[in-house]
Amino acid sequence: MTSPPSGPRSGEPDAPAAAPGEAGGGAGEVSQLTNPLGGNTLWLTQTPSLSLWRGEVGLGDWLRLEGRDGFVLELPLDRAQAAVEPLRVGRLKAGMPLAPNLQSELFVSSQAARLRHDGVRWWLERRRECHEQVPTVVGARALGPGEEAPLVHGTFVQVGRARGTLVDRRYAVRSVPAGAVDEATGLLGRVGFEQEVAGAVGLGRRGSLIVLVAPAHATSAPDGYSPWVRATMALHARWPRLPVLHQEGLTALLASDESGVASELAGQAGQVVRASGVSGFAVGHWPLGDDGARELELALYAAQSALAAGSVEAPLSLRRGLAAGRRRQRHAPRH
Repeated sequence: MTSPPSGPRSGEPDAPAAAPGEAGGGAGEVSQLTNPLGGNTLWLTQTPSLSLWRGEVGLGDWLRLEGRDGFVLELPLDRAQAAVEPLRVGRLKAGMPLAPNLQSELFVSSQAARLRHDGVRWWLERRRECHEQVPTVVGARALGPGEEAPLVHGTFVQVGRARGTLVDRRYAVRSVPAGAVDEATGLLGRVGFEQEVAGAVGLGRRGSLIVLVAPAHATSAPDGYSPWVRATMALHARWPRLPVLHQEGLTALLASDESGVASELAGQAGQVVRASGVSGFAVGHWPLGDDGARELELALYAAQSALAAGSVEAPLSLRRGLAAGRRRQRHAPRH
C-alpha cells in the first residue's frame, strides 16, 4: 500500500496536488486519497456537480475499496486488457506463477476472483479456487464458486475483507441517485437522464432530444444482449460524450446545438441503428424547451405514438407529429 504523502515543509511552496484517482500507473497500482494534517486526516472530497455524466474522455475505470481504518484504495481497471483476458484479483503470495493484476491483503485469498469486460459491462467471477469462507458479494448477491455477476457504476462489491464500489469514469461523481444508471448497459437510466436534461435546461443550454423506440419484436441474443442494446452501445460509440438514456425498448440522446442540426443527427442515429441490424424502429428529434421533465415525457410519448402509427425509420419532428396527432383527435368524429 502506498504511504500517505507528507505535507510541505515550512517555507516550501505547496506542490500541485494530483486529482483523486488520476495518478498514472498500470493495473494493480494503488493510490491513497488521504493526506495527514496536524495529526488528523484531511479527506479529499468531490465538488457537487449538476451533471452526472461526462462521457468517454480517455479515463479508466476503478475499483474503489474502503478499509475499516478510514483509508481508501483505488485500483485501476483496464477495459482493453480485461476484454482479452480476465484480470486476476487476490492477495499476493510468494511463489505464485502468475501474480494477481489487482493486489491487496484485504482480498484474503490469493485466487479470490476474476474481473472481465464484455464490451458493455464489467463482470466479477468468484474463482473455484477461492476458499469457501472468503465472501464474494456483488450488490446483495453472494456468489458461489464459478458464479459471476455484472457490475455498473456504483455497484457494491465485497471480496474477502475488501468492500467497495465500481467507479465508471464516464460518470462525473462517484455517488449517484437510485435509478440513475441503467443496469443492463451501464449507461444513464431514466433518473440520471432526467437530471442531465434538467441541468441543461437550468443552465440555459439549447439543444434537442434524439429519441429512438425499438420494435416490439426485438429479442435477446445468445450473449444476453438484445440487438437493441447493441444498437444503443453503437450510438454511444458514435457520440461518446453525449448523455445516453437506455431503458426497456427505448433510447435517447441529449444533443447540444453545437453537436449539429437535430434532424441530421436523428437521421445519422437511424443509420447507426440500421447498421446494427435493427429495423422497424421509430426515430425523431424534439427541441428542448423550458421544462426539462415535461419535455422528456412528451418526446418519449411522441416517439412511441409514431411507432404505433407505423412511422418507422424516417427521422421525424416529434413536436410537429404530436401536435398533428392532437389536431386529428380534436376533429375526429365522436360516436
